[in-house]
Amino acid sequence: MSLSVDPPAESSDGPYQSYGRFDPLDAKHILERFEKQGVRFQIADASGLFPSGSVFYYPPIRIIRGNYIEIFVHRDDSQKAQKIISEV
Repeated sequence: MSLSVDPPAESSDGPYQSYGRFDPLDAKHILERFEKQGVRFQIADASGLFPSGSVFYYPPIRIIRGNYIEIFVHRDDSQKAQKIISEV
Protein backbone atom coordinates (compact mmCIF):
# COMPACT_ATOMS: atom_id res chain seq x y z
CA MET A 1 0.00 0.00 0.00
CA SER A 2 2.36 2.76 1.16
CA LEU A 3 5.68 3.43 -0.45
CA SER A 4 6.93 4.66 2.91
CA VAL A 5 6.98 2.16 5.73
CA ASP A 6 8.90 4.12 8.36
CA PRO A 7 7.03 6.40 10.76
CA PRO A 8 7.20 10.01 9.63
CA ALA A 9 9.95 12.22 10.94
CA GLU A 10 9.10 15.35 12.92
CA SER A 11 8.71 18.36 10.68
CA SER A 12 10.09 21.63 11.95
CA ASP A 13 8.55 23.70 9.16
CA GLY A 14 4.87 23.28 9.91
CA PRO A 15 2.16 21.40 11.75
CA TYR A 16 1.71 18.75 9.03
CA GLN A 17 4.05 15.83 8.42
CA SER A 18 4.14 13.31 5.60
CA TYR A 19 2.80 9.84 6.28
CA GLY A 20 3.77 8.46 2.91
CA ARG A 21 2.68 8.09 -0.69
CA PHE A 22 -0.29 5.86 -1.43
CA ASP A 23 -2.14 4.44 -4.38
CA PRO A 24 -5.34 6.50 -4.83
CA LEU A 25 -7.64 3.61 -3.86
CA ASP A 26 -5.69 2.96 -0.66
CA ALA A 27 -5.61 6.69 0.08
CA LYS A 28 -9.40 6.86 -0.33
CA HIS A 29 -9.90 4.23 2.39
CA ILE A 30 -7.42 5.91 4.73
CA LEU A 31 -8.87 9.39 4.20
CA GLU A 32 -12.43 8.17 4.79
CA ARG A 33 -11.31 6.77 8.14
CA PHE A 34 -9.41 9.99 8.94
CA GLU A 35 -12.60 12.00 8.34
CA LYS A 36 -14.66 9.70 10.58
CA GLN A 37 -12.06 9.91 13.37
CA GLY A 38 -11.50 13.67 13.06
CA VAL A 39 -7.88 13.40 11.91
CA ARG A 40 -6.71 16.63 10.25
CA PHE A 41 -4.93 15.98 6.98
CA GLN A 42 -3.77 17.46 3.71
CA ILE A 43 -2.99 15.68 0.47
CA ALA A 44 -0.71 16.35 -2.48
CA ASP A 45 -0.24 14.78 -5.89
CA ALA A 46 2.90 12.67 -5.67
CA SER A 47 2.65 11.29 -9.20
CA GLY A 48 5.70 13.23 -10.32
CA LEU A 49 7.83 10.78 -8.38
CA PHE A 50 6.44 7.94 -10.50
CA PRO A 51 5.06 9.44 -13.72
CA SER A 52 1.67 8.12 -14.73
CA GLY A 53 2.03 5.15 -16.99
CA SER A 54 5.65 4.51 -16.04
CA VAL A 55 6.52 0.89 -16.67
CA PHE A 56 9.11 -1.01 -14.71
CA TYR A 57 10.19 -4.44 -15.92
CA TYR A 58 11.02 -7.24 -13.55
CA PRO A 59 11.26 -10.31 -15.79
CA PRO A 60 9.07 -12.17 -16.32
CA ILE A 61 6.53 -9.77 -14.77
CA ARG A 62 5.77 -6.27 -16.10
CA ILE A 63 4.67 -3.85 -13.38
CA ILE A 64 2.90 -0.64 -14.32
CA ARG A 65 3.02 2.17 -11.81
CA GLY A 66 0.33 4.83 -11.80
CA ASN A 67 -0.52 7.86 -9.76
CA TYR A 68 0.18 8.39 -6.06
CA ILE A 69 -1.21 10.64 -3.36
CA GLU A 70 0.95 11.87 -0.50
CA ILE A 71 -0.87 12.22 2.80
CA PHE A 72 0.15 14.78 5.42
CA VAL A 73 -1.26 14.59 8.95
CA HIS A 74 -1.39 17.30 11.62
CA ARG A 75 1.18 16.46 14.27
CA ASP A 76 -1.45 16.61 17.06
CA ASP A 77 -3.35 13.77 15.34
CA SER A 78 -0.33 11.55 14.68
CA GLN A 79 -1.25 8.79 17.14
CA LYS A 80 -4.75 8.40 15.69
CA ALA A 81 -3.34 8.48 12.15
CA GLN A 82 -0.69 5.83 12.85
CA LYS A 83 -3.33 3.54 14.33
CA ILE A 84 -5.65 3.96 11.35
CA ILE A 85 -2.88 3.41 8.79
CA SER A 86 -1.67 0.30 10.59
CA GLU A 87 -5.18 -1.17 10.46
CA VAL A 88 -5.74 -0.57 6.74
